[in-house]
Amino acid sequence: MGRIPLSQYLEIKEKQISTMSKEQLMKELKKTEAKLLKLKKEIQQLDEDYEEFQQKIKMAKSELEKYKRLPYVVCTISEILKAKDVVGAKSITNTAKVDAGDKQNDDELIVVKVPPRLTYMLPNSGLIKPGVLKVGDLAALSRDRLQLIELLPSEYDPRVKGMEVINQPNEQFCDIGGLDDQIQEMIEAVIYPITHKEYFETFRVQPPKGVLMYGPPGGPYIRTPFGGCTRNVSKYSLCVIG
Repeated sequence: MGRIPLSQYLEIKEKQISTMSKEQLMKELKKTEAKLLKLKKEIQQLDEDYEEFQQKIKMAKSELEKYKRLPYVVCTISEILKAKDVVGAKSITNTAKVDAGDKQNDDELIVVKVPPRLTYMLPNSGLIKPGVLKVGDLAALSRDRLQLIELLPSEYDPRVKGMEVINQPNEQFCDIGGLDDQIQEMIEAVIYPITHKEYFETFRVQPPKGVLMYGPPGGPYIRTPFGGCTRNVSKYSLCVIG
């Protein structure tokens, strides 16, 4: 049976009381006083629970400040695994968490790399929402507890600020003679990582970051091969200033 409005309930009770005898009124009064006492006890229990939760919140905030105490270790996210797919994951994820509900957030296991050559497998501490981290991201790691604290901005090369966009060069590989081996090496080192990126991802091969070309000053050893590369990849290229 659904609840009725308070005004309607009071109207019904008033009609019932008006027809009651003195003995019935006394019984109704005692019953009402018992209900009132029960409600007061429930309110008292709720107040105690509230105070207890306030203490837990205070302790959680204090613990959170310990986690966020500088300095941090900067790490790179190497791999993100599902806990159910990792042998022994139960013992890994049964570590202290800083969650609002004090629950294990053990859906994710994060593999991080810490310079110079350290690798750790960690549970998601709950300070970073599940699904936010991606492979290659930078994250802050607490030094003492090895807990992931927060996601950091992506790393960038400061030399990018010293570059300008120039139009596509006119040079092509067919303009060069006698450097077939060098041209092939440049194609594999510069062009393939851009045009066939999926091959490197499939075989987990780290592509080169660049090539070093040298020759006598004023010679075509640098500009012509470089122009051929950019012409085969993009309409524009970047020129370093200064």
